[in-house]
Amino acid sequence: DGSAKLAAVAAKAGEATRRVVVRPDALRQRLLGFGGSMTESSAQLIHCSPDRERILDALFLPPPAGVGMSCLRLCVGASDFATEYYNYQPTPDSCFDMSRENAVLLPVLRSAKARNPALTLVASPWTAPEWMKENGKANGGRLSQSKHNAYACYLMRYLSGMEELGFPIAALALQNECWHSADSAPTMLLDPEETKSLAGVLVPMLRQNGIATQILAHDHNYDLAEKATALMRAAGNLVDGTAWHAYGGHPRVLEDFVKEFPQHEVFFFEQTAHGQSNFGGDLGWALEHLYFGSLQHGSRSVLHWNVALDPRNGPRLESTCPTCRGLVTVDPAGGFQEEPEYTLLGHFAGVLPSGSVMVDVENVDGVEVVAGISPSGAMGMVLRSRDAGGAVELVVGEEPGGVVELPENSVVSVVLPSGGWRVPRPAPPFLAQPVQSPVRFPSRFYLKSFHGTWVAAHGESSDAYQSDVNEPGAWELWRAVPAGNRLFVLQSLAHSTFLHQGGSRSALQHLACFASALRLVVRVTAEAEGRIQVNLVADQGSLGMPEKRGDGPYLKQDNGSGWESFWVVAG
Repeated sequence: DGSAKLAAVAAKAGEATRRVVVRPDALRQRLLGFGGSMTESSAQLIHCSPDRERILDALFLPPPAGVGMSCLRLCVGASDFATEYYNYQPTPDSCFDMSRENAVLLPVLRSAKARNPALTLVASPWTAPEWMKENGKANGGRLSQSKHNAYACYLMRYLSGMEELGFPIAALALQNECWHSADSAPTMLLDPEETKSLAGVLVPMLRQNGIATQILAHDHNYDLAEKATALMRAAGNLVDGTAWHAYGGHPRVLEDFVKEFPQHEVFFFEQTAHGQSNFGGDLGWALEHLYFGSLQHGSRSVLHWNVALDPRNGPRLESTCPTCRGLVTVDPAGGFQEEPEYTLLGHFAGVLPSGSVMVDVENVDGVEVVAGISPSGAMGMVLRSRDAGGAVELVVGEEPGGVVELPENSVVSVVLPSGGWRVPRPAPPFLAQPVQSPVRFPSRFYLKSFHGTWVAAHGESSDAYQSDVNEPGAWELWRAVPAGNRLFVLQSLAHSTFLHQGGSRSALQHLACFASALRLVVRVTAEAEGRIQVNLVADQGSLGMPEKRGDGPYLKQDNGSGWESFWVVAG
């Protein structure tokens, strides 16, 4: 009923009528986090508010000062919640320009990240620029078949630009609500074959440029699960997973979906509340359709729609949702109101921070529970009472976790201090993020593999091969040529040619958006005590790896056996 919003209560000892068992050894998905969409409308309201600092504290500081929001969804260009329509490249001949985001979005992101350094970002585009679409308009229509390369380049530049600004995007949906086309708002259709085609161009482009962003399909409703299945069957391993909304259908459809695509990840990206709030009703619906519903089926995120809107549910483009409500309602003249969804988000974000790993739970009648181990080793749990409530005993593995009193039809969050539970360190993404600091290569150097062999230039051809000599010489000497985005290409000092896989020897051609051949690119993966460790990024993002001694002279491609790194040795 809202009478004890996020109120602190102590655990108690005593008799319990029900028992919930948490299995800390049964690890499931790793969370990106909980939050909402930082639309241009939301960013402007927060940035321009006289209560800006209080709003940012309430959203991003950990409890009890705030709710600890840990994940934000961004819009690639304008969504329907912007002060006007815009994109980053309005004509084919114009430069890609994200400077509009300097006004309100980037300052808000910097302030948010200062409060929660673990804040994670995801993104979705609402439409391609008009000149890339069949109808030549931002609203409705579909991507022109001849513009898939141009649009992939546009998306890559966005991801690269955000990373250079210090805001890497963890996951990008190819299209918000890809089955929806409307004449009244920025929208665009993207069917299975179009998804496959666009991903087929974009993914290699990202890998060439050292961008580790996961690519997602669908970004639409539960009741379109059959269409999402068609998307995934077409795109296959070109995409990493799917994003979902709850404007239609029920999360139970994810049960069959994840069985068919067990290697792909699930994210929940959007749902808005509407009109005047009804605390109990709004929370109950969101718990079922957003939180428990998606988390129990492997979702790595739960994100609401606008983080902030004004009392008139804006600002927004004309003819878009007039009843959409933000997590907080911000009066431009001063003051803000926390909506029911804000409180609910605090229950989850407050005990399951970004990087937590969900675990299996044995639920009992009348009580629903999700649980996860945080990066610090604490066990966070959220319990929902569906009946008259009562005392519930918590058991973690074989150890007692205390007794929690659940009021009638309530939500209670619990944190148990570290009990020796540990989660594995996050596996690096398929293409690990480059180191953030500037890298200073020696003016001339050798590359030594973990097998003790050396990377050498093969005469004039400059194909990659390994040298089995005990002491490296002229053919093993290289220099690093900066190629942008913290990447480098290798130039042989013996032949003045550039290390590549075939095709043109142009050193920087791999950075061109429409390159037909991929070069071997040096990506720095570690730098400590004066030593630099690198990967050679090869075709389709795979890594150049030397054969073991005696197995052959040439580098081969590999995707994660652990032998793909080389040490830079000054020459």
